[in-house]
Amino acid sequence: MRYSEVIVAEKPAVAVAFAKYLSGGAYRRLSVEGVKAFEFELDGRLALSIGLSGHILDYDFPERYNKWTAVDPRELFYVKPVIVVREGAGKYVRALRRLAAETKRVILALDADVEGECIAFEVMRIMSAVNPDLEFKRAWFSAVTPEDIREAMRNLREPNPLLANKAAARMIVDLTIGAAFTRLI
Repeated sequence: MRYSEVIVAEKPAVAVAFAKYLSGGAYRRLSVEGVKAFEFELDGRLALSIGLSGHILDYDFPERYNKWTAVDPRELFYVKPVIVVREGAGKYVRALRRLAAETKRVILALDADVEGECIAFEVMRIMSAVNPDLEFKRAWFSAVTPEDIREAMRNLREPNPLLANKAAARMIVDLTIGAAFTRLI
C-alpha cells in the first residue's frame, strides 16, 4: 500500500486544509486522474488528501422509464431508481477507484450534515467495490480550522447510515416528484 491513509474531503479547499494543517504546511500538490490531491507525511507515514465536488452519485430511473411520452407519470411512483454517476463526476470515480487500491484506511472528511454523510456512503460504495477490505472512518468537524481538523482526526467515528439514508431518500423523492409532475405538465 502506498498511503497509510487517504482523506476524502467534500471540496478541494477542505482537502488542502487537511494536508496543510496535519503536515504543518509540508505537503505536495499532485493530480490523481485529473483531480487535485495533496500528499504529505502524517505520523511518519505517507498520506493523501483529495477533494470532491459534492455528490458524485445520483439516482435516475432505469432507461426504459426515461422515455417521457412512453411512460405514464404515475408509474414513476412505483419504480425503484438506480444509482448512476453524476454528469461530470467520472474523474472523481476514477480517482477514488485508483486510491482504493493504494491504501487500507480512508478518512471521510465530508461536511458535518446529512448531505456530507450521504457523500461519505457514495465514496464507500465506489472504493469498496475495488477494495472490500478498506477501513472507513468519519472525521466530523464544523469549521475548517487547525484545531477543529486535528480534533476531528483524534475523534474519528463510524459513518452513520441513518443520516446518509435521510439524504438519499430526499434525492429519490425529488427525482420522482420532479419527473412525474414535469411530465404531467
